[in-house]
Amino acid sequence: MKYFTFQEVANATKNFDRLMQIGQGGYGKVYKGVLPDGVEVAIKRAQEGSLQGAKEFYTEIELLSRVHHRSLVSLLGYCDDAGEQMLVYEFMPNGTLREHLNCEYSNQLNGMFNTLLLTMMLYTALCDDVTIHFVVIHINVLLFNEDVTEIFNTFGLGLK
Repeated sequence: MKYFTFQEVANATKNFDRLMQIGQGGYGKVYKGVLPDGVEVAIKRAQEGSLQGAKEFYTEIELLSRVHHRSLVSLLGYCDDAGEQMLVYEFMPNGTLREHLNCEYSNQLNGMFNTLLLTMMLYTALCDDVTIHFVVIHINVLLFNEDVTEIFNTFGLGLK
């Protein structure tokens, strides 16, 4: 797991330029960045006053460094420098499923995703070491390529 300094992350995001912001959630803002070697990344930056403390931050890093699947965004590294907590993920160039859908169907899709999640939870109730994505909604499905290869972001992962 690569450690990034604050300056490395700031440089990658053009000092957190608002034009580089690609999302926002309860944790904070997400920025697109470009590393010195040309690799595009998504950087999740904790907002001031975030409920996540140091223990939760490092627990998330430890969990995400162990979970690897072709349908999950990979955690490439982290930054815990200059009073900032940030996670650096692989970048999904084609946005979210929501951006490619007609909005009138979004509530129905969220219902279908939640039904799927509940089915998975029931199916895996007797298994050990099961990883479940708790927030399966259309804004958490990222699209890797034009063939609509879906990748779930890691926000909302949990272990049984």
